[in-house]
Amino acid sequence: MHAWNCRWWAILVVLAAALAAGCDAADRNQAREQAKDQAHDLAARTREAASDVKDHVESGVRDLKTDARQAGDELKDSKLGEAMRETVKDSAGSARQALDDTAVTARVKAALLADRNVMSSHISVETFQGHVKLSGQLPDRAQVQRAEEIARRTEGVKAVENHLTASG
Repeated sequence: MHAWNCRWWAILVVLAAALAAGCDAADRNQAREQAKDQAHDLAARTREAASDVKDHVESGVRDLKTDARQAGDELKDSKLGEAMRETVKDSAGSARQALDDTAVTARVKAALLADRNVMSSHISVETFQGHVKLSGQLPDRAQVQRAEEIARRTEGVKAVENHLTASG
């Protein structure tokens, strides 16, 4: 009888262990399923939050663009806007004038270099708004007059200030 009890206890222990193992496996499976459900739920909420953020950002960008357009329209109508447009026009005009003056200076220098009767290496040429200033020293009065004549005939020259001197 004692052997039977031992066996019975052994069977009970094995059954209890099996039941415990089954419960642990069931608990683990249940925990795993809950974790999966929570992960899917979290992923769905993250996607929804990301979509909300995207919508808010797009709305903010639209609002900023609208505000910028309105500010630009207000600036167009304001005195400051007019002053800024005039400044930009003036700056563009100044840049254009500087380029034109540079071209005139280059043409005058080229014309002086082409004339064999003038020592052009002794002549400084400056141009401002089409007005040419000649300066330097030449060997004689004939060269001074010839340099002025060449400058006056050059395209783009509006006036000539002749500050050339004759050494002889």
